[in-house]
Amino acid sequence: MVKLCSSFLGEGQALEKVIYFTASPLDPASNSRQSAFLNANKLLNPDKFEVVRGKYISKDIICPFCHTTIPRAEEKRTDVNISIRMIADCMLDNTDTIALVSADSDLVPPLEFIQNIFHKKESKSIFHLQGAVLT
Repeated sequence: MVKLCSSFLGEGQALEKVIYFTASPLDPASNSRQSAFLNANKLLNPDKFEVVRGKYISKDIICPFCHTTIPRAEEKRTDVNISIRMIADCMLDNTDTIALVSADSDLVPPLEFIQNIFHKKESKSIFHLQGAVLT
């Protein structure tokens, strides 16, 4: 992830840290694959890769057609964790530029807030991958 995010840097920019926001999947096989991915990134870049965890909860939904109860995993806290971290990093002057890499348009409001309040901070959104914030 550090190498991928470094590819977005412009002239004169330096990558301080990739902060990867995620939750551990409830499925053991998915959880194992995610753990391997995160551990590899931490091993390759121990000072530039940080993981911030939310959580998944199991929630039952009812099919409107057949009325069958279907268990569904729902991720909690990730959007809030990302928003708070971006705003806190700006308030504490821990960053000059924030690049948000996400597939979630719910994160547009905190970026707009940062652009309106912290005029000297540069914020960009790259909505393709979910979970990483560069600071």
